[in-house]
Amino acid sequence: MLIPLAERRRNGLRVLEFIDYELCDYNAPLIRHALIRELGHSGFRKLWTQILAQAGPVDAVRLEKMPPLIGDAENPFLQLGVRQHASTFQASLAGGFDGFTGRRSTKFMRNLRRNGRNLEKLGKVELTEAASPNEALAILDKMLALKSIRSQATGADNIFDTDPGYAEFYRMLCRRELGGIISVGSLTAGGRFVAAHLGLVFGNTFCGLLQASDYENFGTHSPGGLLILEVIRQSCERGDHTLDFSLGSEAYKVDWTDDMTPLYRYDQGLTPVGKVVMAHQAGYLHLKEVLKKNPQLLETFKKAKAKLRGLKR
Repeated sequence: MLIPLAERRRNGLRVLEFIDYELCDYNAPLIRHALIRELGHSGFRKLWTQILAQAGPVDAVRLEKMPPLIGDAENPFLQLGVRQHASTFQASLAGGFDGFTGRRSTKFMRNLRRNGRNLEKLGKVELTEAASPNEALAILDKMLALKSIRSQATGADNIFDTDPGYAEFYRMLCRRELGGIISVGSLTAGGRFVAAHLGLVFGNTFCGLLQASDYENFGTHSPGGLLILEVIRQSCERGDHTLDFSLGSEAYKVDWTDDMTPLYRYDQGLTPVGKVVMAHQAGYLHLKEVLKKNPQLLETFKKAKAKLRGLKR
């Protein structure tokens, strides 16, 4: 078993966590199936104690975004007393594009088609794949600019504005992996840029990683929805079995997806200061869960957060 862990300094604490730097939607070890069977339903706990001893002195452990299965086998990390903290959503592409659209609600598809017809009045609507790294980089830069504009308008957090390393990571993917596991495309209407996406193709699954739309000029045409529809059409033509909408419980995903995968986290304080910080964090996570279950309270919290961010700027 290979477990990709790193020790990071967080506010003076030494924290053991997965090496994902908030870029990965799923965290899990690479593991031999036979070992999972050998460990059984409780054997990993003893092994985890030995792993911590080998890892060296740390104040706390924070493991996030762990799926319940690794392939078709149970994830042994779920034996540690985890709690669900997030979800990812998937759409089945069984039956091809017609089968997928046939499972969506009539009203949902009718609205999408109406928006598509309105957009076609501006010219031919098409999703074009980047054919070279330079084309992919140009699309990515446009996406990042649109994300920055959108985050300022809505008050949402935008990691690309706070740390240039995140943008450089995706540029590296465009330079190295385009045509392999990475797909980049832009939706245009009469040659005008409407929306774009960057996704990962692996094992008959397309995983959407980044998406951005020009809401300022095309907001009334549902640019994001039309982009997703064309990405699904393209995925079906490629022979993909699943489209993974990745991390996040945004309301729009309900209309597009058929399945949900819960993701789990594990927090453990190991030193006195680590235990205090983990207890404080547990309270904050509980507050977030309460907010998510109360849409009105969540909306009030988001508005207050956006106002504070504006005052800070």
